[in-house]
Amino acid sequence: MSTRAKIEIWYDKTSEDKVKSWLDNYYHPFRRIMESCMDETNDIVKCLKKFKNVKKDILNKSSNYNTQKAYAQSVLYFIDHYPEMNTKLKVVREEYKKFWEELKVLVMENPKEYNDLPSLGEITNKVNEKYGTDSMESLFIAFFKESPMRLDFQNIKVYGRLTKVPESQKKYVVYQSKKFIAEEYNKTSKKYGPSEYKLSNELIDKIKSSLNKKPRDELFVFSNKNSSKAITNLFKGAGFFNISLNSLRHIMSNTAETPAEKVEMARKMNHSVKASKNYRDQIGKD
Repeated sequence: MSTRAKIEIWYDKTSEDKVKSWLDNYYHPFRRIMESCMDETNDIVKCLKKFKNVKKDILNKSSNYNTQKAYAQSVLYFIDHYPEMNTKLKVVREEYKKFWEELKVLVMENPKEYNDLPSLGEITNKVNEKYGTDSMESLFIAFFKESPMRLDFQNIKVYGRLTKVPESQKKYVVYQSKKFIAEEYNKTSKKYGPSEYKLSNELIDKIKSSLNKKPRDELFVFSNKNSSKAITNLFKGAGFFNISLNSLRHIMSNTAETPAEKVEMARKMNHSVKASKNYRDQIGKD
């Protein structure tokens, strides 16, 4: 019998030679399925043979097609790679495969899904729970809340005073003035000019604590050189399989309520008020 304990040991051993994101893509979604369908029996074969129950559970877990597809894919991976599962679940595998292919079609037909996005508070809580409040991942979310840029989180350096900032440094935090300044940034830098963000005392303290715990030359050091992918993997690690930096910007734009807040948010995000409205339209806010 393949119990949950044996399965977890297999995933742990299998992940040893895999990239960091492998567990996020194949184990964590499947673990959540096991939590649901193995509550009455500790036999994975009996669990997965109840395809209709598993399918219903996946659909109930999220209304986002990408997330649903990730769950279905994790089941197929398990059946195809865990010893003897392909034989024991040969018939029902075709049902899971068909379900996964249907979800692929839905994802392709709905490339911009913003109807199932979590709140900024939910993201903050899960990131802190997964990585710790003193982690660089937690710092990234806190920093983004106060300076919601695009992919401008690399090569940010921290200085005590403005006079210490080299002329060549284009993005920097200054403790004395409690500001983050981006002289250059993606897409709209030439249109809007240098951006300046006033940082809260709490964020300044968080930056100091993070750099004391893990000394480094830059505020954020991504494990993946592709910062977009690194940020997406950050969210996957916290259980958000449909969140990217772009959708995070949609969520952030959604927090603006009054006209004054909407104008200020557009300024912080370095785009037009109309672009902010388009963001909110896509998630059904305006």
